[in-house]
Amino acid sequence: MLFQRCLSGDPPDVIVPISLGYHRRKGCGPRRNRALSILQTPNANSRRSDAEPMAPPFAKLAYLYVGTSDFKRDLEYYTKVLGAEVLWNYNEFDANVAGLRLAEGPQFLLADHRPAPSCLPLFEVKDLKATAKELRARGWKSNGRPVEIPPGPCYVFQDPSGNPIGIFENARPGLVAQAFGGVARGRRPRS
Repeated sequence: MLFQRCLSGDPPDVIVPISLGYHRRKGCGPRRNRALSILQTPNANSRRSDAEPMAPPFAKLAYLYVGTSDFKRDLEYYTKVLGAEVLWNYNEFDANVAGLRLAEGPQFLLADHRPAPSCLPLFEVKDLKATAKELRARGWKSNGRPVEIPPGPCYVFQDPSGNPIGIFENARPGLVAQAFGGVARGRRPRS
């Protein structure tokens, strides 16, 4: 079900549900009685005002790890067509991986050793062992033992729909920039 802001009735900031089929726009019609304010909308993660605020489960979304079936073609598309900045481009162990900046937010990793199409979001956590223990207590299962990625140990798992997700501890801060984007790898520092 989609929602539409109803600006013509009382109260002024009401969200009304609409279906993808028939829907009456003028004055939001008789659906006004079923409308819920955004602040009153039930949500599994909503907090009561007297409850202690809940911290997000992960520290930040650090990387989007995207698969490619043709690394050179896709890298050219991201840089020439979309205008991405190449932060680093590396080939080792028969794997091509490039770190790209498409926008503010997570670094976009284009990798030919990932299946295409695919996108693996990698979330940084403060303490991987403690996070895994807490998640296991709530029924979480990883795909196996942690694997090593340049910043540190990482667990990969799937949500109930099969979407891959990764969590990692940044045990080696700055390593990606130093090893892949630094002067030691032939990249000139930005001016």
